[in-house]
Amino acid sequence: MQLIFKALFIAFGLSVLMVSTHAVIDIENGYYMTLEECIAMTLRQNQTIDNSYLDRITQKNALVNAEHAFNPQGTLTIGPSWTHAITPTSKAESGSANVSTAWTQALKTGGSLNFAWNKSTTLLGKEAKRSTYSDGFSLGFTQPLLKGGGFTMGTLSLTRAYLTEQGNVLSLKSTLMTNIQTAITRYRSYINQIESLKIQRRSFEREKIRLEQQEALVEAGRLAKNDLIKSRAAIASRELQLLEVENTTDDARIDLLRFMNMDTGIPLLPIIDLQVEEPQLPSLEDAMEIVYENDPSYQQALIALRNAELSLKEAKDGLLWDLGFTGSIASNGNAGRTWGLATYNAADMKRKTWSLGLNLVIPLNKRDRATSYLNAKIAMRKARIDFQNTLDNLKADVIKQMRTIENNYKRVQFAKENTRLNAEDLEVAEIRFNAGLITNFELVTTQDNYVTTENTELTAKITYLNNLVEFDRRLGTLLDTLQINIDERAAQSKRIRAQSGMPPPST
Repeated sequence: MQLIFKALFIAFGLSVLMVSTHAVIDIENGYYMTLEECIAMTLRQNQTIDNSYLDRITQKNALVNAEHAFNPQGTLTIGPSWTHAITPTSKAESGSANVSTAWTQALKTGGSLNFAWNKSTTLLGKEAKRSTYSDGFSLGFTQPLLKGGGFTMGTLSLTRAYLTEQGNVLSLKSTLMTNIQTAITRYRSYINQIESLKIQRRSFEREKIRLEQQEALVEAGRLAKNDLIKSRAAIASRELQLLEVENTTDDARIDLLRFMNMDTGIPLLPIIDLQVEEPQLPSLEDAMEIVYENDPSYQQALIALRNAELSLKEAKDGLLWDLGFTGSIASNGNAGRTWGLATYNAADMKRKTWSLGLNLVIPLNKRDRATSYLNAKIAMRKARIDFQNTLDNLKADVIKQMRTIENNYKRVQFAKENTRLNAEDLEVAEIRFNAGLITNFELVTTQDNYVTTENTELTAKITYLNNLVEFDRRLGTLLDTLQINIDERAAQSKRIRAQSGMPPPST
């Protein structure tokens, strides 16, 4: 028994030393930040969000390139040259100049228009009689009539580019909602730790006051000295718990600052707001309608289904014969005096040629296109299965989250009542202990129960509030609820530092 008492006193001494030497976490003085400001800072400085917006630059450029493919595409070629030839018996000089341009206009029917213009001249030396000039242009038209023809096939690349862009926007929306939810969760986790620290400190102060009272009773001879052992051991235990909670509280502060990409040395403090209201949940049918309209995962599943449909159409089109219509007209002009005369001769269309034709290519003994079509059909079936699976998972997730919200709201009410009853029980226990009706062990047990119920109520509130945010994200309406425009993420964040007085971000 003496060894047990000695161990308790050693533990008490070590804990006092630890508490006296570590830095006490200040939860009263610092830079206060509201939840709205935390969200705004996350939008502005979170590195994952920064990377997503950088990706949007290249993604938008890819769409511009896809649209530009249906604008005229051209080249300009300029080629002057001069030749000077000398032999023992003669000397000759000549030069040439060539200017040409070629343009192609892709048509949304799968065909193309082609225009080419060429001007050239040969400049002879003094011994030659004259120089020559030539000018000419051509206009051509091609149009697939079977394979690759039609508006659907002609704009297939553009349709896919639009679908990709829509998917990129949805991916950004999902990234924003996920990171905002994480910011809210970490903000409230910090609140949870601060409130838990307050609970532990209040409990520790009660234990200290009770120990002082008991020491006075021992000095007055009304309490045995051995009865102080339990109280001192309880204080030692409280101090160890207090140290652990202070460490986890500071960890929560650092985690929140790191997530916002801010200096971890900032003494940041949250605004404590744990008001809980009864949930106003939509019906399951209304909730699913909201999901279908707003949830990124559902809309991305639709895009995947649409891409599978396009691939199937492309593979089916690939089974057709390649029949193409071609037409062209060209005019050329030559002159021995000036370029202008050559151009005039080309423009008068007296030396023109034109042609019309059909070209049919029939594949023989080739299985690759049939294999591609089979693969596309299988991919289409799998896409439909995946889409239905996405719908089923979304519905199940919505049902579970709605039930969780309702149950956790009830838990909050039960936890509040339990805390109130345990507070009354603690008051009665203190009165009975002072009257000598219960032992110190029973009083400490009642105190521990009260601390546990306080922490349980705190956790229940935090969990319930986080459930509401998770449900909002599941519906796809979190950005709308917070009035966040994905194209204006930093519009309101410039004023945050001036309002809070925080130091600049870490670099």
